[in-house]
Amino acid sequence: MASLLADALAYAENGYAVIPVGRNKIPLIGDWPNQATTDSEKIVRWWDQHPDANIGIVCGEKSGGLIAVDVDIKNGKHGDEALQQFQAMHGDFPSTVMCRTGSGGLHYYFKDPEHFAGKYKNGVEVIPGVDIRTDGGFVVVPPSINADGHAYTWIHDTGLLDEEPADLNESAAQLLTRSHPKKEKAERRQVVAVPEGNRNDTLFRYCCMQVGAGVPRDIAETSALELNDTFDPPLSTSEVYTILESAYSRYVPNERTIYGAQEAPISEDDLKMPTLEDYPEEPVEWLIPEYLPKGQITLICGTGGTGKTSVWVSLLASLSAGERILFDGFGDFYGDRQPIQCMFFSSEDTVENVIKGKLRKGHARMRNIHTISLNDPRFEKIQFGSKYLEKLLDKYRPALCVFDPLQAFIDGHIKMADRNAMRQTMRSLIEWGKTYGTTFLIVMHTNKQLNVWGRNRMADSADLWDIARCVWMVGDADDQGMKYLSHEKSNYGRTGKTMLFRNDDGQPVFKGWTDKKDREFVMEAAKKRNEAKSGNTLSDVCGTILSELADHPDGMLVADLDELLQQIGYSGYIIRKAKSELRTAGRIEITKKGFGGAVGVKKT
Repeated sequence: MASLLADALAYAENGYAVIPVGRNKIPLIGDWPNQATTDSEKIVRWWDQHPDANIGIVCGEKSGGLIAVDVDIKNGKHGDEALQQFQAMHGDFPSTVMCRTGSGGLHYYFKDPEHFAGKYKNGVEVIPGVDIRTDGGFVVVPPSINADGHAYTWIHDTGLLDEEPADLNESAAQLLTRSHPKKEKAERRQVVAVPEGNRNDTLFRYCCMQVGAGVPRDIAETSALELNDTFDPPLSTSEVYTILESAYSRYVPNERTIYGAQEAPISEDDLKMPTLEDYPEEPVEWLIPEYLPKGQITLICGTGGTGKTSVWVSLLASLSAGERILFDGFGDFYGDRQPIQCMFFSSEDTVENVIKGKLRKGHARMRNIHTISLNDPRFEKIQFGSKYLEKLLDKYRPALCVFDPLQAFIDGHIKMADRNAMRQTMRSLIEWGKTYGTTFLIVMHTNKQLNVWGRNRMADSADLWDIARCVWMVGDADDQGMKYLSHEKSNYGRTGKTMLFRNDDGQPVFKGWTDKKDREFVMEAAKKRNEAKSGNTLSDVCGTILSELADHPDGMLVADLDELLQQIGYSGYIIRKAKSELRTAGRIEITKKGFGGAVGVKKT
């Protein structure tokens, strides 16, 4: 892309050492820490060889002391929240150049005015979800596009080509000094006297281990070179980079599997299988008809500030006291009910400072609600699948148990994008729901993507959509404080109407019902954003296309898709450009098959 080359040359002209990077964030050249350059002729040659390459800037001394703070908010990480907590304790960062990454994360850029090489080191997870890139590290910069077709963009339309990053202040410097030695490079065993014929295989296996462990490529590269130095004789640097690139571009680690105890011998009785005549047919029971099935998992999802907490606290208060609930609306729609035993665990707000006050305002019957405070050391023992949690459910037999948010109660070793691991983790709740008669309401953050709806908004693991029996989406119905709770999924029949409510002093107040769903509210918000600004970002349009096609697995007519996008407010030019980008990236295909001769589009 000519524009990427032009920007690469512009970065170099401003003193930033550039390298070409693939959309998978893997450098397209070997020995990139040393090869990174501001030489325009060299950069032109690279982009002649890789015309679609993204732009990487090597940090540290190579780029005049540039330092990047990388804030990740995908795959179960909430680096933005961790950084807010850090700044609350240590002070705010100075105002500086910032970038929104293709996956929705953030880059903060700073300069070390003293330009001391090696003064600060690369760090992984210096606080949860936050990495540091200095000497020997690199960052991808705008207008690069990630593997999902989403662009890197400057925040406030001001980038490294427009202004100098701020100098480090005390708060930012404290974050950089939190780099832990064990995380600054990938762990490895000392390899002694590796025979000359086994060096390549040993190094390749080591690099594959780093891929499987999720070690960033630039961190693994440093340790791979150190490991090579222990060989006698060592491989050439170019051979090390070839092996490293092979591991990071072609090796795919197996999904994590949760193994149970060793199986006992199988007897004949174990092989006896009942027929359907032996199973009773059990009707679905509801804690809240249509919306909250008994003994099952229901998810309530939304971004911060949309009312997730106020909804579940209101339900807990009303159900514990046997009073009218939010879903009753203006009448007593669901009839009389008896007080029930409830339980909740919140890592978002403390019981003492926040939750108890809200429950009191909701007229909760406090003796019917059990919890363990976030300030209690035992809170760390509460995890899905843990024996401790099962013992609590067995002892108190709550009819409703709330977890807020889901990510806080999953073993830190489990990757939320790992479908097998997530199913195994959540299976315990399904079993306990049946055994102890407990209904589970689990709060979940949505991702930061714009113009997506339904299951595409779920953070980290869309597989949770399939695991849950019901899903609620909470969001802003307008910019005047109206909220909505959209019933997006039900395994037991049609979804219910969408509830409208407002938060009054932290308490949700019912305002009516509507047939509109999450999709319609998201589209309306997108249209308003588009009308309020002069242009649209390509990533917004790409995200909308992919989200709409996710709801049409068999594809849809191109004409229908274009009409929808135009209704949102996108111009014909950017619609065509977005479809072209997605086709080039292999995300969609244009076809006539199955569309009666008309032109259709499918998600690949």
